[in-house]
Amino acid sequence: QTADIPETQAAESAETWFGHRFSEQVLLIDDHFSKYRISDALKAVYKLIWDDFCAWYLELVKPEFGQPISQTTYNRCLNHFEGVLKLVHPFMPFISEELWHSIRPRSEGNCIMVSTWPLAGAASSDVLAAFALNAAIVSEVRNFRSQKGLSPKQALSLFSSSPNDVRLQPAVIAKLCNISELSAIPQPAPAGGSFLAGGLEFRIPLSEGVNVEEEMKKLQHELEYTRGFLDSVERKLSNERFVQNAKPEVVAAEEKKKSDAQTKIRQLEEQLTALTA
Repeated sequence: QTADIPETQAAESAETWFGHRFSEQVLLIDDHFSKYRISDALKAVYKLIWDDFCAWYLELVKPEFGQPISQTTYNRCLNHFEGVLKLVHPFMPFISEELWHSIRPRSEGNCIMVSTWPLAGAASSDVLAAFALNAAIVSEVRNFRSQKGLSPKQALSLFSSSPNDVRLQPAVIAKLCNISELSAIPQPAPAGGSFLAGGLEFRIPLSEGVNVEEEMKKLQHELEYTRGFLDSVERKLSNERFVQNAKPEVVAAEEKKKSDAQTKIRQLEEQLTALTA
């Protein structure tokens, strides 16, 4: 059911991102075809449809249960669907042709097989990177729910070291993982889950009903593992032969591993302190 209502912020974000993602992948698919890498082209089309269009775009634009969808959002969704149908047509000609005639009224000769191949437009790396960051945050929150056995219907709070970072898209995060708020990490930091994404630190406070003793055991195990990992990285960086002979980007990657591990250790220690308070 459609209605003449404004688009949601999540749908607007999805529209912006998918337009750039589609253009990026059209360029990639065109390149594969030009070099006769048919298998690679098929894999790219598959990932675009299944991972991007279905798993992310459609989830962001679909309305809440029982609510109508904005007519603008619906029209844009059909336009994108037509685009991905054109890309998959060389591999699935019959089903794509059938869908092409099913989604809109068309004359008999208006077939997908004679339609114009999609042309790539803008493909901003900043737009794509920002969405990738938010997608990573959503995945981390979902993992937290799974690990703690929490219902998807239970709203969670999400705290960030920089909640006003321009890359963050609260509407996207809230839509996909049921977040009630995105705000700064309070002090003292609450016990719960923590993760790093895009150079930012995030915290999810523990909810009622979580077994504190079991949670402390998990945190202690993770802390010991991370300390061991940090020790191995520091030994590598203290090896003068490695530092002198390795490429600068390899050394930089190890330095980042060290920094991330140190941050993770601090987070785990704070969480253990909070649980014992």
